[in-house]
Formats: sequence, structure tokens, C-alpha cells
Amino acid sequence: MVESQPAGACASQVRSGDYVLWDPRLPHTTGESDAFSRSSVPRQVLYCAFMLARDNDTLSAEQRACRKSGLHMSWAPSAQRYEETGRGYEEAPLTPLGQALYGYSGNGEARRERGEAARLESLRDEQQWQAAENIGPPQGGPAQGRGGRGGRGAAQGLPKAADLLRAGGGGGERKPADEGDETAGREVTAAHVAFFRRYGYVVVERALPAELVARVAEEVKAHLLKRHGVDLADLRGSLSAARMQRAFSPDGSGMIELYWLAAMEEARQHPALLAATQRLYAHTWARSAPGFKDASAPPRPRLHFYVDRCSARMPASCLLPLLQVRVGVRVRVRVTWLP
Repeated sequence: MVESQPAGACASQVRSGDYVLWDPRLPHTTGESDAFSRSSVPRQVLYCAFMLARDNDTLSAEQRACRKSGLHMSWAPSAQRYEETGRGYEEAPLTPLGQALYGYSGNGEARRERGEAARLESLRDEQQWQAAENIGPPQGGPAQGRGGRGGRGAAQGLPKAADLLRAGGGGGERKPADEGDETAGREVTAAHVAFFRRYGYVVVERALPAELVARVAEEVKAHLLKRHGVDLADLRGSLSAARMQRAFSPDGSGMIELYWLAAMEEARQHPALLAATQRLYAHTWARSAPGFKDASAPPRPRLHFYVDRCSARMPASCLLPLLQVRVGVRVRVRVTWLP
């Protein structure tokens, strides 16, 4: 999950450009089901995920076909499956890394060209996993111990997770010196790995460049305005219950059924997201760390995208008036039928 959050909008540990990774075994949500967002502006999130290429050929093929047509995957709500199709739709460009993560097998028609593309892809994959497996001490000092409880598979040089929690490491907090530093973060350290192994989630600070995150947010905003008349910069003047029903997913929680915007695709294939995922995997399931033992987990799997959507959680100040209006209408209708 990559979050776009204007500075000072809410007291959140997650900030614009951060990459939040969590163990899929943990319950998770975009917010409490019975509570509103405390932010004064919409909180936008882009979900970026990966899956094992093995045993997921059918889903990978469906994603490639949908990407070509602009349709949404079969698991998405059918009411908005054509949200991005139509005149003017074009596939966003892909880097060689992006092509590999979608499962395209070389663009050349000749067998020799396809074989060379596969060779280069395998070489790149091997180099990426080697980098993921090599991890240095946490930033700011030498290693402080081992992650988890030790035992077989415990990574050497990982700090103690309890020390990290007291120090704020891995939970999204920043040191004062990091504020305004665009180069801070973007890499998973031993501290991140230890925090993830203990608590099941971790925040990789500034995983994506601020400029790219801003473009993702702006393209989502432009789509909602052009197609549904919802202006995220003027919710009080543009948001209505009817427009909300058309613009947002029936799945709720502020989900927006958008998958193929150009900036979303650019963010999805950014090398930092894959590197963070591979490093956490290399020091958890790949080495049977405590709590991550799975005999079927391959040590260096080939990964593909799991293409997901985005969300924009609306502030309470904009939602409450809409809910009050609808409740009022229901009350008046009931009164007219009283004997």
C-alpha cells in the first residue's frame, strides 16, 4: 500500500510515498468500519502487491488481457468493470521489469530473441534476489541482536524488535533530520525486517518519489472529476449521495475501481516496491524464520504483479451532511404512512 497524504492533514504514522507491507494473515482494513476519517481532506491509497508466478498463470493471463482492453478483472465488481474502457484508452508503457512482472515472455517473434529475453530476465531475477538476501546492519548503528526469538532461520545481525518499537523504528515515524529529505528511506534495512518479523507489518519510508505519488493522486482526482463530477478539491460543492454511489466501489471503505491509470502503472513497476517485497520474503518465508515456516515456500520465487485498485477515504465533514439528509428523507416517508 502506497499512501498519498497531504502534509499535516492528519496525525498518522503513514505519510505520502510510504510503502506499508503486512503479513496477509493479519486482519486489515482501510479504517475502522464504525468510524469516519479524521482528516480534513481525502486520504488516498494505492494498493501494490505481488504474487508467486507459480500456480497463478490464469490470473496473470487475465491481468494482461484486461490491461490491453481496459476492462477490470473478473473478481472486481461487475457494475464498474467498464469504468476505464472506451475511446482514448491506451496501455501505459512498461519497463523491462514491468514486462517481466506482468509475465510477458519477450517481444521478439524469433525463437532466438525469445530465448535471449528469457535469459536476461532470469539473470535479472537472480541478481535481485542476491541483493534481497544481503542485508546490512540497521541505519544509525551496529546490529543490536537477533530478530524474533532466534532459533533456526533467525537472521544474524537483526536488532531486537522490542528495542525497535521503543525507538519507533519500522512503524512509520521519522527522525527530525529526515523531514524534507527526499533521499531518506526507500530501502528495507535490518530494522525493517526485525520489525516485520515481530509485528507482522512494517512501513518503508518514502519508498516512492514524491513527484510520482503526486501524479497518481492527481490522475485519480482528474478521473473522478471528468467521469463522475466529483471534485476531491471541492467535496462540499460536488459530492452527493448519487455521485458517491456511481464513483465509488460497492465494496465500500472508499475503494475506487481504477487499475490502469498511467501513473498507477508507473508506480506499480517502480523497482523499490519489488526490492522491499523480495527483501522481506528473503528473511521470512524463504529461510523459515520463526512464525514464517512453510515447507512449500520456494527460496527465490519468480514474482508477478497482483494488480489491485486504489481508495480515497472521505473526511467526516463531507460525509455526515449526506447521511443526515438521507436519514431525514426516510423519517419523512415513514411519517406519511402513520395512521
